[in-house]
Amino acid sequence: AAAMTVQRLLRVAGGGTTGGLVVRIGKATSSEKRPERLSTGALVELLELDEDARRLRYRLVVGHGPEEGWVTTALHGKALIRPEADDIAPLRKRGELPQHRRYRQQLLRGRAGYVQGPSLSRPARLPPPGTGCLGSSGCDAEAGFAYVAVGAALEAPHLCRRCRQPLGDWGYGADGCSALSHVECEAQAIVAEATEEAAARRKQDAASKRARRAEFKIGWDACFIPRSPRLWNSLGFAPSSQPRLVGVAMRGLASAGGESAGLEPTEDPSAAVVVEYLATALRVRLRDHREPFFSLDPKRDPLSAGVVWSSQWQAKRFEPEWLSRTRAGDVMFQADYYLKAVSMGEFDQPVVGMRSCLANRESPLDMDEWRARAWFVVRWANIWKVDGDFLIPDVVMGIEAREQILGVDGELEDAAIVNPEHPLSKYAKAFTHFFDLIAERQGAIFYLRELAKAAVLAKYLAEAGLPVDARLDACVELTDADPPMEVPQLWN
Repeated sequence: AAAMTVQRLLRVAGGGTTGGLVVRIGKATSSEKRPERLSTGALVELLELDEDARRLRYRLVVGHGPEEGWVTTALHGKALIRPEADDIAPLRKRGELPQHRRYRQQLLRGRAGYVQGPSLSRPARLPPPGTGCLGSSGCDAEAGFAYVAVGAALEAPHLCRRCRQPLGDWGYGADGCSALSHVECEAQAIVAEATEEAAARRKQDAASKRARRAEFKIGWDACFIPRSPRLWNSLGFAPSSQPRLVGVAMRGLASAGGESAGLEPTEDPSAAVVVEYLATALRVRLRDHREPFFSLDPKRDPLSAGVVWSSQWQAKRFEPEWLSRTRAGDVMFQADYYLKAVSMGEFDQPVVGMRSCLANRESPLDMDEWRARAWFVVRWANIWKVDGDFLIPDVVMGIEAREQILGVDGELEDAAIVNPEHPLSKYAKAFTHFFDLIAERQGAIFYLRELAKAAVLAKYLAEAGLPVDARLDACVELTDADPPMEVPQLWN
């Protein structure tokens, strides 16, 4: 029989009970069969037709199945493929393909809110989504979703269950295709669901961390601020003349013709000192001949064999040990813990433009190959003597990056980081640059700077051999209960 080639659109009408029409590579029914079937309702373009053999070669336009192949046009007197009214040639001439025209018609009908079906004698409302599959489907077992072909023979458009716009020819469904949506809408829903889960997880983590901070007294609070007025009676100030600010002033000694240092009221904030910090620093200087010292060190993991350091706990180390029960010890711990946490991105950065160590990982260093921490240091200090013989301590503080390496004795030792591209070196440089600004915004940093001023003043008084009011030692207050000496590392 002679074969002829025509340019016509055809609609697949058969294969509804078998999942579509069998597609073969060649015209002969004995040729190789393609793994996929041509879905019922698909729109195809006729490429070649053998009327005697009832075989047709097509190109897929709309629907699911192989892009090209041979199919049977009729079986047992039943037409499997029927002509479509519109020809594809004039559509191509005016730049509109059948799927574009059909989607445009569905969109207009969907906006109108009703459809005119072939079996309906009057306008009817759109059927609600979730009434079942609208056509043949192919299921992705691994993803658990089904890609559903909206039956091309249906005149009623199906609305997306998310954006309420017509689906077009394909929808995305789940749970047995009970409801359909656009692929883009489903992707946005998956992203939104993941975002909500992440937000809920962050909220739960934040609540857990707040409880841990309250349990171990982590975080700056007003109760850590020294209250100087309660010390005035022990220092000899009458209740009616208790000063707001107190500074250290030089006094003449009539008996020896020398000088001594004593507390005097002042109205100059730069000359004021925190009495309890000064008393604590003087006791450490006179008894231990050093400055107050604190370090938050990694804790050995008792459950691991060998030298293994826990990444979840930190141990407090005070020198001398009785500092742990003073307010000076409180401010050193709170400031050091805040520095470690904020440097690792646990809190928002105190100054806009600062970046945590995690954000500074553009360097070639491997974050898993180093263990480091930052130290508060006094970079420069001086004592000024102004009118009225007041002694004014002046300090410039900063941050130093230290890398912790394993020593010969199996203990961690601090070594200065000399690489300027190290993430912690970058952070220490930025923190040092904004130190005074950060001190005005963070209470723990502000009072740590006040403690540093008191320590510098105590060192000057001790090394100069100036007599100091003995009543200052009584201003050191020790708490009755010992604080926890191990705290959780919440910045991980």
